[in-house]
Amino acid sequence: MTFEQLEYFIAVAETDTFYTAADILHMTQSALSKQIMKLEKELDVQLFDRTHRSAQLTYAGKVFYEEAQKLVLEYRKTLNRMEHIKSPVGEALSIGTLPILDAFGLRRPLREFKAGHTDTRITIDEVEEQELMFGLDSDIYDFVIGNEFMFTGRGFTLSPFGEDELIAVFPEDREPLAPVSLPLIADHPLCLLNSYTATCRLCMKLFREQGITPDILRSARVGQILQLVRSGDAIGLLSRMSLASHPHAGVTAVRLDPPVIFNLVFAARDDSTESLLIRELQERLSAACRLLKPLT
Repeated sequence: MTFEQLEYFIAVAETDTFYTAADILHMTQSALSKQIMKLEKELDVQLFDRTHRSAQLTYAGKVFYEEAQKLVLEYRKTLNRMEHIKSPVGEALSIGTLPILDAFGLRRPLREFKAGHTDTRITIDEVEEQELMFGLDSDIYDFVIGNEFMFTGRGFTLSPFGEDELIAVFPEDREPLAPVSLPLIADHPLCLLNSYTATCRLCMKLFREQGITPDILRSARVGQILQLVRSGDAIGLLSRMSLASHPHAGVTAVRLDPPVIFNLVFAARDDSTESLLIRELQERLSAACRLLKPLT
């Protein structure tokens, strides 16, 4: 069993299809299937029920999915610790972020910051929410970049630096003429982000507050949601910056009525120490974000 195989398995489990997972992993579907079959042979269990069109996890697959996530996160945690060891004490900085650097114009200031601090080993991980939270809890990251709903009720210090917005995503040929309400959206099949994400929890909270029972076609990653929207099978609910971070030809963003706007934040553990280096980097990123056009 290799960590690559674990990551392949997780990708298939979270996308529900070998085709989409192979596309994300930049490998052929055949090569991916062979790696999963090798993993199943070593474990002597069937991880996926292949009698359906989608790659549905068996009971053994669901159990292994939880264990695989822990193993991969521990592996990354170990690599991160070794990066710190290779650098002199006080000269390593580790940052975790949702994959929104391009959408917020943060990649360039990060690159310039690294170029100006060549004596500091700076690592930046663009990962999904579960990995960010694990990394923050486990002291892998000095701070992370995410949205405020990820940290509700947790022991973290939050510093807002920008705004994001929940939007409805329609096929281009079905774009409404005006902002849409949640009750109107709920009359259509919906596709939300995976249930472990803060964005999904926010959507479900808003539906509960309005006494709405939505028709949820499925939960998925952003790329899959956009595919379903393009095909006309569903309406998506995403953050504006999640949409901006993916190719989105054939779909259009529509604001909600009333709008749902929330903060993007730098988050650190309450017991962590904010260094001058961290403060300087966060100030640079905040300044870059302020140059973005405000949400309208």
